[in-house]
Amino acid sequence: MRFQALDGWRGVCAIMIVLHHLNLNWHGYSAPWVRNAYLFVDFFFVLSGFVISSAYADTLHRPSALKRFIVRRLGRIYPLHLFTLLALIAMELVKLAAFKAGAHMNQAAFSLSTSVDAMLAHLFLLQSMHLFPYLSWNLPSWSIGAEFYTYLLFAVVVALIRPLGKPLAASVFIVLLLMSGTLLMVLSPHGQNATYDFGFLRCIVSFLCGAVCYGVYRKHASVMLRWHNAAEYAALALVLIFIWFAGEGPGSFAAPLVFAIAVLVFSLQQGGLSAIMMAPWSQSLGQWSYSIYMVHFFVTGILLNRSIHFIENNLHLPLSVGSAGSVKGLIVFQNPWQADGLALLCVLASIYLASQTYRRIEQPWRHYFNRLSERGEAQRSRRSERATVPE
Repeated sequence: MRFQALDGWRGVCAIMIVLHHLNLNWHGYSAPWVRNAYLFVDFFFVLSGFVISSAYADTLHRPSALKRFIVRRLGRIYPLHLFTLLALIAMELVKLAAFKAGAHMNQAAFSLSTSVDAMLAHLFLLQSMHLFPYLSWNLPSWSIGAEFYTYLLFAVVVALIRPLGKPLAASVFIVLLLMSGTLLMVLSPHGQNATYDFGFLRCIVSFLCGAVCYGVYRKHASVMLRWHNAAEYAALALVLIFIWFAGEGPGSFAAPLVFAIAVLVFSLQQGGLSAIMMAPWSQSLGQWSYSIYMVHFFVTGILLNRSIHFIENNLHLPLSVGSAGSVKGLIVFQNPWQADGLALLCVLASIYLASQTYRRIEQPWRHYFNRLSERGEAQRSRRSERATVPE
């Protein structure tokens, strides 16, 4: 089943994360719903747990299905991840050439967050495993590695435990959820905002909340249909209030539960808000959401910052507060309305760039990996048929 309303939510989450990473003094910069928008990554994780469970929970106990699942998941996330990493490596090579030509650089090429060691971690999707004490390369991509290994954990548990019975598999997931949640609360120094350090634990908790949420959906969807409109407005209010007050304190650990409630409500797709989420424009944003998430760093973290740097150094117009200000590196305009216009331009640029990478990178490579997985299944079927045909 296709959950179109949840696809619409993906687009909302992606845009909120872009706004969170805009280091401009636009009017919404200090608003809690922007500063706490890092939590929408957990919405993505919960959505993944729900959708992956709906698509694969009943089939992964077969070895062939397990292989197909891994190939499809890798094809879903890795090509665009590799493309963005290669683009950043190319930029570092340009920086290295410029440095050798005598240009001044704030940070040497292939050092710290763009080191070769960190590059290797990204190639193997290990950037959320606390190998380095900072975010590296394409900074938001820490979640991609965390999600891939959570996919594998989910698949292995289903493949090994599900044949022994659904209740046992559900119990194992709940135990993993509680263990990971406890470890995250004990170890994370910034509440739910764990990334390069304990991002894997964070992903496990949110993903498994989504998986449990799907179990509730399967059993009780028909009952919940009676209150769809009121439930959608209540769920939206819950999300907005939570985002406003969550911060990075202990309360932020409730994010997976809050988002699981919202996912459960909107999975029914019956209310007026779901109709908005299923509108064509919303579906397009949802379709491009992974690309928006993966490429917006090029707009907000590279293009914007380097353009401002050029203006400051060559036109001698101070725009950023710098280390002396209350927010290090915040780009400040005398007129915040100018910052609003630039913020809007960055969002639109991120969406446009994402629409292109979706069409040229993400979609064709996903189709290729899907065909690859089906080809392997077809070959196994033919071998099986030949083995059962008498000579």
